[in-house]
Amino acid sequence: MANQELLNQLKEVSREANRRIRQLRKNYDHDTWAERILYDRVNIKYEGLTPTGRVKANKRMKDAEIKASIKAVNDFLNDKRSTVKGLEETKDTLNKAISKHLEENIEGLTTQEADTLVQLFEDEDAKNVMKYIPPSDFFTLIKEAKDDNKTEIDFMEMMEGYINFSQNSGAKEELSAFYNKFFSSGKK
Repeated sequence: MANQELLNQLKEVSREANRRIRQLRKNYDHDTWAERILYDRVNIKYEGLTPTGRVKANKRMKDAEIKASIKAVNDFLNDKRSTVKGLEETKDTLNKAISKHLEENIEGLTTQEADTLVQLFEDEDAKNVMKYIPPSDFFTLIKEAKDDNKTEIDFMEMMEGYINFSQNSGAKEELSAFYNKFFSSGKK
C-alpha cells in the first residue's frame, strides 16, 4: 500500500503535468520532446501511464514507483520544453543551430520536422553513419531517399558514392541498421 503523503504529492504534480500535456496537445498534433522524455522515464520500471497517456497515481503503487514518478514528473515540469512557449523557443534555437550546422537555411521548419532532426542527431545509428559522411551531405541524402521512396538497396547505392565499403567494414551494417530504423517500410 502506498504512503498517502507520497501519493498526494504525486497526484499534485501529475495534475500539473497532465494540464501541460493537454495544452501541448492543443497546439501540436504529435507527442513533443518533453512528453516522450516523461513517458520514457515513467514507463521504465512499470506501467506508470493510463491508456490515454496521463500519469498514474493510485493506491496500489509501491513507494518506489511513486518516488520515481514524482521525480520524472518534476523533471518534465522543470523542462522548458514542457510549455508551449518553451517548446517554441527550443524550436527556434534548434532551427538556427541546425541551419548553421548544415550550412543552409531551414527557417520555417515545422515542429515535427525539427523533432525528426533532433531524433537523428541523438540516434546512435545516425551518429555511426555520420562518421563516414559529413552531416550536411547525410541529411541531404536522407531527404532525397525519403522523397524518392528509395529501397534499402537503392539507399546503399547512394551511400557508396560517399563511403568506401571495402575500407570501412562495419559501414554497411551501420547503414542497414539506420535505414531499417528511419525508413522502416520493410522495402529491400
